Amino acid sequence: MTTKTAVDINGNGGLIVVDETDREIKILNSGEITVRMKGCEKMRFFITENDRQRLGSTAFIEFQKGEYDGSCWHIDSLCMSEDIFADLKLRRFFTMYLPQFDYYGLTQVTGSEFEKLLDMSKDFSTDVYSCMTELKNWAGDKEGDEILFTICGM
Repeated sequence: MTTKTAVDINGNGGLIVVDETDREIKILNSGEITVRMKGCEKMRFFITENDRQRLGSTAFIEFQKGEYDGSCWHIDSLCMSEDIFADLKLRRFFTMYLPQFDYYGLTQVTGSEFEKLLDMSKDFSTDVYSCMTELKNWAGDKEGDEILFTICGM
């Protein structure tokens, strides 16, 4: 969805274009400035919680920052459709390298476990490595045994 808003920029007319599909804002005024918001780069494998809500479906695996706090569908979570999860064979991948992985429950992933996942994904498949890289860009870094994120299964 794209919205356009006329604005006054330093006494000159201008136009702000917000493109939710490409997650960018363009400011048009005697030139063009494109702003991509940090953490909002276009994702190939995940959607945001806002996008999941618009779809009205819960057939998603949720990736929640930090430790599970008793609730699901946080605004800063990433969501992956169960179809993409299956196509990437992530259930097999996580089971191989995260012994505690529970497709139907909660799986907390530490910083060191995620580094191992990222490393092992290079040999598993190009798409899984790209997926893990997207996840890393969202999750950031934590040392050792600190919980980086929680996978909320089906």
